[in-house]
Amino acid sequence: MKRLSYRGMSRCKLFVSENKIFNCFRKLIYFFMLNKFYKRKNHISIKGFHSGNKVKIRGKGNTIILSKYTVLKKCNIRIIGNNCKIIIDDGSILNKVSLSCRDDNSVIWIKNNADIGPNTKIISMEGNNIVIGENSLISYDVEIRNSDSHSIINADGIRINKGNHIEIGNNVWIAGGAIILKGSNIGNNCVIGAHSVYTLKEAKNNSIFVGNPAKIIKDDIKEWNKDRL
Repeated sequence: MKRLSYRGMSRCKLFVSENKIFNCFRKLIYFFMLNKFYKRKNHISIKGFHSGNKVKIRGKGNTIILSKYTVLKKCNIRIIGNNCKIIIDDGSILNKVSLSCRDDNSVIWIKNNADIGPNTKIISMEGNNIVIGENSLISYDVEIRNSDSHSIINADGIRINKGNHIEIGNNVWIAGGAIILKGSNIGNNCVIGAHSVYTLKEAKNNSIFVGNPAKIIKDDIKEWNKDRL
C-alpha cells in the first residue's frame, strides 16, 4: 500500500476538513479572549445580526451598544480614546460603514431605523457628538465628521477651527457623496442632494438642500419616500 506523504496528506479532504475546523475553533477562542479583554476596560453590549465586522478599541471606559434588532455587515468600528460612546438603536441597518470615535468623550448615536449605505464614514472627534435621527436614509460614500482633524492657527497663536456637534433630525435623506461637516444641524424631513457639502447651523424642517456649500432650494416638502410612487 502506498504511503501518503505529508504533501499528500495536505491534499486529503479529511485533513483539510479537520484543518478548517481547527482554524475556526482557534478564531472563536481568539475572539472570546479579545472580547473578554475589551470588556474588562470597556462596556460592550452587542445584540442583533452582525457579520464580518471589525472592532478595534484603544482606551478605557468606552461604550458600544448595538441594540437587539440592529443589522451590521462588514462594518469597521474604531475607538481611540477614553469614555467614548457608539450607540446604534433598534432597527438600524449598516452595510460596510466605518464608525470612528477619536479623543476622549466623543459620541456617535444612531437612532431607530436608520439605513446607512456602503463606504459611508462617520467620524466623531474632540469630545463632540454626532446624532443621527430616526428613520434616516444615508446613501453610499457619505462622510459625516464633526472635526477638521487638524488645527488651523491664527496670527495670535489661537486655534480657529475647533470641532463642533452634528445634529441630524428624523426622517432625513442624505444622497450619495454628500459631506456633512462640523456644527451642522439638519431639520426633520429634509433631503440633502448628491455631492452636497452641508455646513448650515440653523435647522430648517421639510426642506431640500443642494450644492457646495449646500443651499436651500425648496422649503415646503411634506415628506420623502423610499418607494417610487
